[in-house]
Amino acid sequence: MRHADIGSDRGLLVTKVTLKFRKAKTGDIKNQRYDVVKLKDPKVKEEFRLTLRNRFSILEDDAALTIEGFNRVMKETGEEVLVF
Repeated sequence: MRHADIGSDRGLLVTKVTLKFRKAKTGDIKNQRYDVVKLKDPKVKEEFRLTLRNRFSILEDDAALTIEGFNRVMKETGEEVLVF
């Protein structure tokens, strides 16, 4: 568009853009659901507490206890005790 009044010696460019979006692949990551209602049972609750305590005792030093380590311990304990 050579006759556009934009106060520059450059010309404007007009174009049409067509985009095709695809659904992003998330991989094999699947959110595991846990039956937290089981924690109302005192036996299951105590088993969960003992399992957590034992797993965290392995990570005694502060360097090993990171967010990733915490999440891994919680996930493993949930999978072991609270599966559907």
